[in-house]
Amino acid sequence: YMQMGQTENARKYLKMSANSSKAYTQISAYDCLYFLEKDIDNFEEAIVYHELADSITNSMEELNSRELIASLQKKYENEKLQNDNLQMKVRYTNFILWGTIAFLSVVACMCYYYYKNRNNKKKIAEIELQIRDNEEEIERYRQEIEDIQISKDQVVKENLMLEENRTKVGELNGKIVLLTMQNKILSEHLKERGGELNVGISSGPFIHAFRLLLAIKEGTLRGKLSNEERQRLFSLFDLIYWNYVSRLLDRAPTLTKHDLEICCFLKFGLTHEELSCIFHTTPDSVTRAKSRLKGRLGISTQDDLDAFLKEF
Repeated sequence: YMQMGQTENARKYLKMSANSSKAYTQISAYDCLYFLEKDIDNFEEAIVYHELADSITNSMEELNSRELIASLQKKYENEKLQNDNLQMKVRYTNFILWGTIAFLSVVACMCYYYYKNRNNKKKIAEIELQIRDNEEEIERYRQEIEDIQISKDQVVKENLMLEENRTKVGELNGKIVLLTMQNKILSEHLKERGGELNVGISSGPFIHAFRLLLAIKEGTLRGKLSNEERQRLFSLFDLIYWNYVSRLLDRAPTLTKHDLEICCFLKFGLTHEELSCIFHTTPDSVTRAKSRLKGRLGISTQDDLDAFLKEF
């Protein structure tokens, strides 16, 4: 219609197109109306149509921008969701990993303590068995001593002396002391491991006296013996050598504690020089003490005191 010069018809149908519901149709219609009015020098209408076209164009651009922003925001949210899911997956994986490590550590500790406890119980059982075996052996030795003492009483009635019986009793008592010491040490180990089996308290003084006697023999004793240590030593010799100290006192009640010490040490096999070191004196003083001891025991000066005491 515009090419044919039918301006009114062109304006009519362009205005009808401008009422379309489609934005781009409206923009095209207003643009055409703009050129139409401009061609006929109707500039006021042309400017109005131009502004309407620009207004719709700006609205469309704004709408497109909002859609683009919404699309970008949706894309960002999707990516953020994916990233959150990935982080959650990583955290879950780390949780599973550290949980597995912790679980394995706990299992390893439990296995360690289980095997340690089992080995400890096994060791306790072995120590308890050894202590019981020692106690049975001690009881057997004591029974042998009782049998020897019974036979000794019968022999005394016949005025006979069996030195081998005395030696046997000494050996048996020595074994009893050693086993008692071993049981005491085992009981200490047992207590450290949580066991409850204990050795009788009465063996303590004999163990102390036996250690004291070994220290004297090895020359590691420092200082003189106290009265309590002397008494323990005498009790030990009574136990080992068949009432040795008691028999000495029965023979010579005037013997002093120093005399009894000399008798015990000579019975144990200490030399003249070792006695001088123990008593912190000279060999001549030991010789004089032994001479006085002979007189109190009623031994001839020509007899050997060491041999007499060893056989006593």
